[in-house]
Amino acid sequence: MNLVGKILVVLVMLMSVFFAAFAVAVYATHTNWMEVVDNPSPGPGQTLGLRQQLDQREQRLEELNDRRNALAMQLEEEKSAYEQVRVKLENEKEELRRQRDQRDAELAKLTQERREAIAAVDASHRELARLRSDIDELQSDKLAAQEQRDEHFKEVVRLTDELHAAVFELEQLKDTNRELLVELTDMKNKMRAANIDPDVDTALPVVEGLVMAVLGDGLVEISIGSDDGLHQTHELYVYRVGGGRSTYVGRVEVIRTDVDRSVCRIIEAQGNMARGDRVASQL
Repeated sequence: MNLVGKILVVLVMLMSVFFAAFAVAVYATHTNWMEVVDNPSPGPGQTLGLRQQLDQREQRLEELNDRRNALAMQLEEEKSAYEQVRVKLENEKEELRRQRDQRDAELAKLTQERREAIAAVDASHRELARLRSDIDELQSDKLAAQEQRDEHFKEVVRLTDELHAAVFELEQLKDTNRELLVELTDMKNKMRAANIDPDVDTALPVVEGLVMAVLGDGLVEISIGSDDGLHQTHELYVYRVGGGRSTYVGRVEVIRTDVDRSVCRIIEAQGNMARGDRVASQL
């Protein structure tokens, strides 16, 4: 074997040792990933599998979520309870404020009443002093009043006699009044029987109008009525204006009235009445 062969043999040996050492190192660093991922029962020096760790973490996470939900529910309940307590306290606060305002108002009222009472007491003292002085003055006037009383008694006796006479005269006047009322009632009944309203003022007003139409049967229609103050039984004069002078035509009596016109009966005529003739309460 020559030198080259020896060198190659040595190199082969060196390479074999190197690869053997490399294989040992690789084997030493080899990991069983199945055991790393799924190892529910780890032995000494081993760790729990990743799957089991994940399951534990998920279970822990679920427990934490349940706990968080429970805490959130508890927090909401506490918030609701706090809100109820806050509302209750606000209501109590408003009630206490209202009571305070009421007490302040009552205190102010009592203070004002006390001031008024003090003022009333002062006024009473002043009034008492004045009344005492008045009493003294009245006592001094009492004697004079007694003397005047005697004189007044005599005057009262005289006035009593006059009063008795006046009462007797009043009774006579009442009798006369009753008789007049009976006569007045009888007169009103007679006026109603004659179709005359006794409660209506039958005084003839000062009016002027025109004859609007001659109706026949001794009737005419005129342009004035109840709004002008006319009533039944009123009598009016009829005259005609022409040639610069007025001519008396006759008299008419109102027998029916409307608001703005009336129907009259001719009670005197010195000529034929015609439309356009004038009527008036006075000539």
